Amino acid sequence: KQLKQLGYPEVLGVNPSAAMIKRGLSLYPDINLIQLPQLPLPFADETFDVVLSCAVLTCMPSEMAQKDVILELKRVLKPGGLFHLSEFCAPMEKRFTSGLGTPMCYHTPMQLQELLEDFVDLEDEVTACRTLAGDPAQCYRAFARKPQQALAQLR
Repeated sequence: KQLKQLGYPEVLGVNPSAAMIKRGLSLYPDINLIQLPQLPLPFADETFDVVLSCAVLTCMPSEMAQKDVILELKRVLKPGGLFHLSEFCAPMEKRFTSGLGTPMCYHTPMQLQELLEDFVDLEDEVTACRTLAGDPAQCYRAFARKPQQALAQLR
């Protein structure tokens, strides 16, 4: 909603959870939201100017799955495109099961920085935030750019 209000005419959201898509569409029926249960994303290489990822890695305890997601998001991002990552974090890695039974992981800021090692112009911070349940937490936020190099050189 905020991106549309800021003048971005085409906003597309994807999520593997049908419940999250349903919730999003009930709140923002004019935004294009698609349920995509698995990778790869059905978009051509270098399609998007900006890619946002919010609390995606928190729901993926597997390091390999996290790396696969970052690589896939980088694939669909145009050279020089902006990537924004926002994740819950903790001073030490914290693995737990959510109230809904989902395995979760709060990564350290260093772990999240390492996932962004192929990006350039990294600006990041750790801030106070709240979980969806309203509990206090820490949030890692990063802005970075995909290098201008050809996609083939990045793989």
